[in-house]
Amino acid sequence: MTITEFLTARLDELETAARTASSYDDDDSPWPSYMVVQEPEFVLAEVAAKRALIADLATFDKVATSKAGSDLSTRLTARGVERGTMHALRTLAQPYADHPDYREEWRP
Repeated sequence: MTITEFLTARLDELETAARTASSYDDDDSPWPSYMVVQEPEFVLAEVAAKRALIADLATFDKVATSKAGSDLSTRLTARGVERGTMHALRTLAQPYADHPDYREEWRP
């Protein structure tokens, strides 16, 4: 499993939970009130924003890699983009560090 696949799976879980939570009224929610920290609409917006960021990072990485020619400057730029992309993905994965599928090499 790649870090992108890991993050996508966690976002899928979060989105499902938010959609499920939004189907309940406050009075019939199966969760205690202290567990309902955020509005489902906010969680769904956050999931959408993180999905867009992950897609953008993948695009930046592909473009940089495809342009990595033989000159040193271009190769260094591509390597910098790759490192920056991985750092951003590792940072997004950090809240899930206790998940069984999380890999130690993903720590920022």
